[in-house]
Amino acid sequence: MLPTNLAPHAVGELYRGPDQLVIGQREEDLAPVILDLAANPLLMVFGDARSGKTTLLRHIIRTVREHSTADRVAFTVLDRRLHLVDEPLFPDNEYTANIDRIIPAMLGLANLIEARRPPAGMSAAELSRWTFAGHTHYLIIDDVDQVPDSPAMTGPYIGQRPWTPLIGLLAQAGDLGLRVIVTGRATGSAHLLMTSPLLRRFNDLQATTLMLAGNPADSGKIRGERFARLPAGRAILLTDSDSPTYVQLINPLVDAAAVSGETQQKGSQS
Repeated sequence: MLPTNLAPHAVGELYRGPDQLVIGQREEDLAPVILDLAANPLLMVFGDARSGKTTLLRHIIRTVREHSTADRVAFTVLDRRLHLVDEPLFPDNEYTANIDRIIPAMLGLANLIEARRPPAGMSAAELSRWTFAGHTHYLIIDDVDQVPDSPAMTGPYIGQRPWTPLIGLLAQAGDLGLRVIVTGRATGSAHLLMTSPLLRRFNDLQATTLMLAGNPADSGKIRGERFARLPAGRAILLTDSDSPTYVQLINPLVDAAAVSGETQQKGSQS
């Protein structure tokens, strides 16, 4: 039986290699669930409030940061509700909750990633050996459904939509060193997968998907699966090859709470 609160130490080594992170346990055999962002660089996470979306983002950011360096990995974090404001990134990485910063941030990131494409005129043999120079870039968008997808009406980016620079890069994200993780509400998510250009492209590319707690009556279906009322951190995992499976996601705050409790206990005894 899956635990209802999964501590990081319960699953062994969290970092199994570049872009390979343990994010939880699966129900069928309690084996670690490995998120392989090298194989599939796109992840969608949907769930109601307090279902575990932001907790998963904390775990991903911490695990990547603790096993990487600033010359190997960079983060861009778009966080409209300031849920991740206290998560340290590497120096000079982008964190913003300001909606006016989203379009310039996406334009800058798109230019950076576009420059990694191989130059025109290369032979097939040269293309097979081509690799980009630079760090792996993690773009994390918390509450993507809270970012208006309409064109800017004023300012220097008038007419620009926030995700247009990004959408054309998603099909080659793995080859260009881009990893994109988005979260959103369960309610309305099935509709967004049809109407949001960004999420529709994610769905077309068979992004790894986690369905956390949601109301089965009003959340629709994603790839034939309906949301369910689940405990916090419990999710249905959808990949491009496996059948759906229930998983319990790691809660990185469990160990921190335990350490804090031990410290307080020692202090009271001294």
